[in-house]
Amino acid sequence: MERYRDIHKLMPSVRLKINRVGVKGVRKQLVRECNGKLEVLNVKINAYIDIPATLKGAHISRNLEAINEIIEESIKGKIHNLEDFCVELAKKLLEKHEYASNSEVTLAAEYPVNKKTPVTGFSTQQMYKIHVGAFVWKEDNEIKVRKQIGVEIEGLTVCPCAQELVKSHIREALLNMNLREDLVNTIIEIIPIASHLQRGKALLIVHVWEHEKVDFKDLIEIGESSFSSPIYDLLKRPDERQLILNAHRNPKFAEDVVRTMLKNFLEKYGGKLSDDTLLIAQQESYESVHGHNVYAERILTLRELKEEVNG
Repeated sequence: MERYRDIHKLMPSVRLKINRVGVKGVRKQLVRECNGKLEVLNVKINAYIDIPATLKGAHISRNLEAINEIIEESIKGKIHNLEDFCVELAKKLLEKHEYASNSEVTLAAEYPVNKKTPVTGFSTQQMYKIHVGAFVWKEDNEIKVRKQIGVEIEGLTVCPCAQELVKSHIREALLNMNLREDLVNTIIEIIPIASHLQRGKALLIVHVWEHEKVDFKDLIEIGESSFSSPIYDLLKRPDERQLILNAHRNPKFAEDVVRTMLKNFLEKYGGKLSDDTLLIAQQESYESVHGHNVYAERILTLRELKEEVNG
């Protein structure tokens, strides 16, 4: 049998530790059980380990072996959600790479949710991007695990600033028609005032310990309810009219969406998770009257969020 020298185990010419070595963008199909039904999801997986300064390279094929082995376990029903899939894969990576001190797995998938349109009640399917992951490391002869659960949500925002400008113009025009000021105020209160709209993308990511649970469907609801209005792939005319009216009655900056997501998350999970839970909330608005986008972001712990909201 022909023998080969293992180049990976040689001393590198430049002795520096590498934080992430592995495979990126591995496309696979996962099967998971949800409410008694099997769901098939197309996913993209990144799987990394670290290597010490004394090792020239990592055995990358072991990452693919680990992915295939954990997929087999999920098919047998041993793994029921995507974040646990990532946790088991990250642990398997440390088993296969004895020289590694930590591992990281991230997974992205598109998840369909059936929704009803607001007026006509038509059923429409909406797609959401899910981002889950696991970070596993060795500490004092123990294995520590942090999980990531996140979602991307698209929604509609109405600019409060532009709406205020239009409102001032309408108020002045009505007063110039010699209408009473109380009547003008009533008209402006009842009739939604025009503004420019933009579709935006929100990202809400939560980092928790292995034993803690966060449902990504809750995150979808939290994110979607933080916009001026949710959006729908299918809208009949009564639905579209109601959506526009609702959105203009609820104008929001990108900053407002981020703050509302965090407040809504606190109300839902504030008493269920550790105070060191890490939250990442982002919002990017695709501007309709500018050639650029608007972006807002906040990163903080649940403890910091509680302190700020409470005082």
